[in-house]
Amino acid sequence: MSNKEVEVGEDLKRVIQILKAGGIVIIPADTVFIPACRMDKTDTIKRLYKIKKRSKNQPTLVLVNSVSMAKKYVAITEAANKLIKKFWPGPLTIIFPAKKNVPKEIQGGNGTLGVRYPNYPFILKAIKAVGVPILAPSANFKGKLPPKRFKDLDKDFIKLADYVFKGKCKIGKESTVVDATVIPPNVLREGAIKLDL
Repeated sequence: MSNKEVEVGEDLKRVIQILKAGGIVIIPADTVFIPACRMDKTDTIKRLYKIKKRSKNQPTLVLVNSVSMAKKYVAITEAANKLIKKFWPGPLTIIFPAKKNVPKEIQGGNGTLGVRYPNYPFILKAIKAVGVPILAPSANFKGKLPPKRFKDLDKDFIKLADYVFKGKCKIGKESTVVDATVIPPNVLREGAIKLDL
């Protein structure tokens, strides 16, 4: 095992420990850097929203480590299932109708939830260990660009997290966002995947 693998292993252990305890970690995703916290800790969600200066009515996305995990929290339509089969795991966020077990704080007031199954082993291992989806907005203050590299992170933003893993993002571009609560699904944000729906 290389020194780099040992370092990543130690970072993963620390990230899991903090997420389990209800903390906030800044980590690289396959897309951009994210401030992550567990989906089931209301106090931490409120803290993350405060850091992001995010409106309570603005929905956020969560990351899952499998389609079966997603199914526990959202209703997957036939149209959404086609997108899942084609693009998951990968940089596609899909907005679904949320189930009753999803905290109101992350539904954005409209009963929906954005979900993504990333293609990034570090995050997938962390989610598996924590046992619930993690919130994953981009690691930037409102109005600023999402950080693609560690050096792009705002130093003041870093100070507000409990831990930072200085890894690399795989793609360096935000995910494409599709609303699958409407028929046909509607692209809300062009990102790493180009869709023609």
